[in-house]
Amino acid sequence: MSEQSLQKRAELLFRKIKEIRKLVQSTTWNFLAIGRQLSIIRDKKLYATYGDHIKSFEEFLSEDVLPFKRTTAYNLMQLYNTLGTDREDVLDVGYERLVKLLPHMTKENKFDLIEKAKGHREHFNNFMKELDKKPTQDVCEHDGKKFYLEGCALCQKTWRIKNPLDK
Repeated sequence: MSEQSLQKRAELLFRKIKEIRKLVQSTTWNFLAIGRQLSIIRDKKLYATYGDHIKSFEEFLSEDVLPFKRTTAYNLMQLYNTLGTDREDVLDVGYERLVKLLPHMTKENKFDLIEKAKGHREHFNNFMKELDKKPTQDVCEHDGKKFYLEGCALCQKTWRIKNPLDK
């Protein structure tokens, strides 16, 4: 292969990488926008107009109206409610990494975490291992509206259980 041909192929490669990065940014922005729409549906109780049989947002999500699972819907809403859509630096991280950061993300540390998440995959994985050793900071203002989960360590499926302290 001639040097000129090799140069053209390298230029094409870097253009494609740049296009892929733009698509990732667009995809992340769309995920945040979907989270916004879901939050509006939930907060304004728009789900109730879907049918008389729908009494809660949970029931609406279980109707298979949307092309993703309940967990994804809640992740999208939490990402939007935590990050909003007004900071472009969030778009460089990607949905998968943002979801991994969610249990550790607070309003105070969110942009620090996002900066650290932009690094190389290996650095991010090491960063997540360190974060996972620390207790999460999740706090909910809905006192008395708690539920408990149990899960399978192999398949990662979770299900609700009764309060394990209630015997």
